[in-house]
Amino acid sequence: MYLTLILFIKVLVLRIAVLTSRFPYPLERGDKLRIFHQIKQLSEDHEIFLFSVCDQVPSESDMAEMYNYCKRIEYIHVDVPTLVINIIKNYQKDIPLQCLGLYESKFHERIKAQIIRYKIDIMYCQLYRMAMYAQGIKIPSTLDYMDAFGVGMERRVNLSPWYVKWIYKLESNRIKQFENKISTQFEAFTIISEQDKNLLHIKDSRTISVVPNGIDNEYFTPSNSRPKYDLVFVGNLGYLPNVEAVEILVNEILKKYNKKYNKKITCLIAGARPSLRLLKIQSEYVTLSGWREDIRSAYNEGKIHVAPLFNGTGQQNKILEAMAMGRPCITTSFVNNAINAEHGGDILIADTVDNMVSAIHVLLNDSELYDKIQFNALKFVKNNYNWKEINEKLNFIFASLIKQST
Repeated sequence: MYLTLILFIKVLVLRIAVLTSRFPYPLERGDKLRIFHQIKQLSEDHEIFLFSVCDQVPSESDMAEMYNYCKRIEYIHVDVPTLVINIIKNYQKDIPLQCLGLYESKFHERIKAQIIRYKIDIMYCQLYRMAMYAQGIKIPSTLDYMDAFGVGMERRVNLSPWYVKWIYKLESNRIKQFENKISTQFEAFTIISEQDKNLLHIKDSRTISVVPNGIDNEYFTPSNSRPKYDLVFVGNLGYLPNVEAVEILVNEILKKYNKKYNKKITCLIAGARPSLRLLKIQSEYVTLSGWREDIRSAYNEGKIHVAPLFNGTGQQNKILEAMAMGRPCITTSFVNNAINAEHGGDILIADTVDNMVSAIHVLLNDSELYDKIQFNALKFVKNNYNWKEINEKLNFIFASLIKQST
């Protein structure tokens, strides 16, 4: 059945409308990385028509990059004042604030008109934020939940200052209700991990296919460069779970390491949009770096990639990228549940600060274990997280929908 459908879709060039709540390039966020590689892979067999809601106007170079893979690109710029006005005007509606803020009826009508004009065959909608734009469009459609965002927002309630807790609580409830509501509005659904699938508050999760992220193994490859730092953490530094992970790493793990082993170790923190909370972490031993055009340079500068993430949702691309770059990783069970690497073979798992400290010490001082994990991690990523193979799952889903509609 699977091979029959794949062969069917391979000889059929589909016109696919892709709806995104951010312009897919540059790749400084996880959702952008995911949709960029999906578009890139799908474009080898199909024609892609991209419709994006953007918080910033895409640069000419960003547009040029996406035109390598897209037949046509349409976008609307929704700046912060417009987003706020949209929320205030529609606040009473029982819909997530992010959906209300990003929704522009003019753009919705434009999408519908272009889908008719270009005889689009199928629609792929990334994230619940874009679900309102899919309403009233009568073609086979797939929604990518990506993460269990409602649960992620719920966790923020307990971790945020008292004056914003009510916003996160309101948004969490709205997202979870909306995730369930839209589960009946699309023909197919995808999500990034089995863990997130089980966290979704919907009636029947059996309709959801797990489609993880992959790695560009031609881009992320080991380097012979000598690390400048003992540790490195790479990620979106404006994302709350990452901010908390960095604070744990700097304020707890590094200090406990120094106290236990009487040695100070150096650490590089690199990523886009550093939170104001992180500006005070820099020191003689800790370097904070912003976004780099080539993020591989950050991975190369650290001997070990450490990600003490104890909350959040989704799949941590930084772990897979670091593994592909030949950097042994230490992270939590929570993160590894979405990756399924083998503890002690492909990766080291530590679920407490003390265990993180011990794991760092072992890797820094046991060259045999370091080399073993480095070798196994490279093999693990290549065997399990190839974008081309992963995106065949999307082809299969689209083929199934087209078959059902004909």
